[in-house]
Amino acid sequence: MRIKKGNVEIELDEVGVKNRFNKSIERTQYLLDNMVARDTSPFVPFLTGALDKSVLPSAQSGKGLLKYNQPYARKMYYNDFRFTKTFHL
Repeated sequence: MRIKKGNVEIELDEVGVKNRFNKSIERTQYLLDNMVARDTSPFVPFLTGALDKSVLPSAQSGKGLLKYNQPYARKMYYNDFRFTKTFHL
């Protein structure tokens, strides 16, 4: 896109701006996903640490979706499991 007004002429690379904007959004979402996983860690039931550690490898990076990927995670979510949080650092 080219805009000319008086002695001033501006050329805008729309495709370049969109690509740069999209990369910025993806990076920001990735950082936010990691922050949410880190901030919720103290509230994840912990016995061996497997559930807490499973969140990042199973996350769809940059998509805003975190999954705790353990067979018993569903029971934890629906409060059908006895657990402790005493082992958290």
